[in-house]
Amino acid sequence: MVTPLRKALYGLKQSPKNWNDTLRQFLNKQRYKDTDFSPGLYLTEEDTCMIAAYVDDNMIAAESEEKIDEIIGKFEEEIELKIVGTMNEGILSTDILID
Repeated sequence: MVTPLRKALYGLKQSPKNWNDTLRQFLNKQRYKDTDFSPGLYLTEEDTCMIAAYVDDNMIAAESEEKIDEIIGKFEEEIELKIVGTMNEGILSTDILID
């Protein structure tokens, strides 16, 4: 998923850090924990769900589409998202959100 920002991100030295801090606070509030082994990877303990973040691009991996929809709903409460498609082939089932 891509999460749009209200101000320009590229070209400003502190913007990526500020966005990462905002995203980390939001995900920690939703009980996702940062991983020590991979910066930008957030996991939950109570269910199998991962969120990978790179600058303002994010990918959600979960056991069910319902769980992905629940996570997207929580994001939409605080961040404007645009869903443009879903990949459902083989073992990969990922919602794709693009700014």
